[in-house]
Amino acid sequence: MKSICICCSMKFLKEMKKLVKKLREHGFSVKHPSYKDYHVYLLNDKYPEDKRHLIKKVLIERHIKKVEKSDIIIVLNNNGYIGINTAIEIGVAMSQNKEIFITNKSDALELSSIKRIDLFYREYKLEF
Repeated sequence: MKSICICCSMKFLKEMKKLVKKLREHGFSVKHPSYKDYHVYLLNDKYPEDKRHLIKKVLIERHIKKVEKSDIIIVLNNNGYIGINTAIEIGVAMSQNKEIFITNKSDALELSSIKRIDLFYREYKLEF
């Protein structure tokens, strides 16, 4: 079975957890921003400025490694929102010719290499 990496804003943690659970129920290996990283991200403004940049750099690098090790990328972008980090992750995935699926239309990304999520469900015969 192919491995999947979820890319999304940490704003969508609740939705990400649901998607991860459903994909794992269908037998996929799923990588995603870790819940521990999310809590570090939330506390980020409590650190001095020099530490904040280092923390953010480490979190970004950690997730990019997950993108690189995955076969498929699913971009969870409620209301079409794609943040800068997610855009970077999409760029990394595109540079490595990964399959990329997006959950919602986004005016920010009108690229033919990014497919709608319903095509993923159809291709892998999934019902959600």
